[in-house]
Amino acid sequence: TWLCVFLTPLTCWTVFSLLYYGFPFPNTAYAKLAITGVSQLDRFRRGYIYAIVSLQTDPITPMLLAIASLQLLREKQTRFKMLGASIFLAFCYVSWIGGDYMIGRFYSPIYLAAILGLTTQTTFIPLSGRLARCLLVIPTGQLLYWFLVGNSNTILRLLETLSLPAVTTDAPVLLLILTTCLALAVASWRHPKTSVINVIIFTCLLFYSTQQNDSPWRTPYKNWGKTADQALWWMINTVTRERYWIFRWTSLNSWAERDPDKAFPDHPWCNEGKVLDSVSLVRFSGMMPYCMGTEKIAIDIMGLTDPLMARMPKNPGATWTSGGANRLTPDGYLSSLVQNANLIVDPDLAHYYDKLRLITQSDDLFSQVRLRTIVAMNLGFYDHWLNSYKQRALQNAPAPPG
Repeated sequence: TWLCVFLTPLTCWTVFSLLYYGFPFPNTAYAKLAITGVSQLDRFRRGYIYAIVSLQTDPITPMLLAIASLQLLREKQTRFKMLGASIFLAFCYVSWIGGDYMIGRFYSPIYLAAILGLTTQTTFIPLSGRLARCLLVIPTGQLLYWFLVGNSNTILRLLETLSLPAVTTDAPVLLLILTTCLALAVASWRHPKTSVINVIIFTCLLFYSTQQNDSPWRTPYKNWGKTADQALWWMINTVTRERYWIFRWTSLNSWAERDPDKAFPDHPWCNEGKVLDSVSLVRFSGMMPYCMGTEKIAIDIMGLTDPLMARMPKNPGATWTSGGANRLTPDGYLSSLVQNANLIVDPDLAHYYDKLRLITQSDDLFSQVRLRTIVAMNLGFYDHWLNSYKQRALQNAPAPPG
């Protein structure tokens, strides 16, 4: 029964997606998970990096996922066991597919499920279990380390003011080890007051996590996200602190303090999008197409927003990251969009595009021809046209664009 309850939202959405979009998964899934030339080992390495960067910048989220998964799996009720297994499998899936380029984004829905699972339990007192308390030591030590490193100058000045001996560069690490051992001792201590102590620690962690250097509450707005900090905060192993940058241009605060003589948002990519042609190949499928307006068409070179480009082979000279990779653009595709016709030069790909256009651009969603084409497309009946084109395209692939 509970399995049916869990699968009902997924089933309803999949049926709607098939009828409306023509495919069971979002276009980004086809664009990111079907990139030729990317091995599963490469994806797992990227997923590992995504988890490590999350531990460095937001250790509370992955640790809470671990606490919730283990605690829910230990529950007697089946629905909590299923939720705990789902949280664990979802975390593994994010790591298996290569993670993401945006810190924390793919963990957000799992984090919500973990919070709902822990707070709806009737037999669980938060952070009262020994395992949960021991896991809490990891984000505690991580945030303490960054606090000591980030405030080392202030600590040194304080020691000088108090006429205390100067500390060595290894002092933050030694203090971290000492504090971690103390936290482990408290976590292992069987006493009712330890749950209160851990709740206090976790509350302090939540507060301190909002004060990190990628938080809008850390510094005055006008200095927050400044481009001079790009070397430090733009990306860690190609995983970006997206909030740190986009907030500067797109938040409610930036709208309230906008320059009335300039269009909003005054983002460099947005300004590029405003002057593009009616049909343009763009390198960023977010801000730039957003500012092009509804009368223009943006073709994402990574295929994230375009069903045909999502199925094109990766440019052999392009670099793959968790955000995708540049694709080969078929001859005649831009002209096809300009004239609203199938002008693709390759005959096999032209046949395939006819079917794709029928699915994605037909006015009659429930016509028998469209429904039959949806079934045939998802069963792979047209893949021979696409595969023939890919083989020829990769043999004569041009150099990647600058």
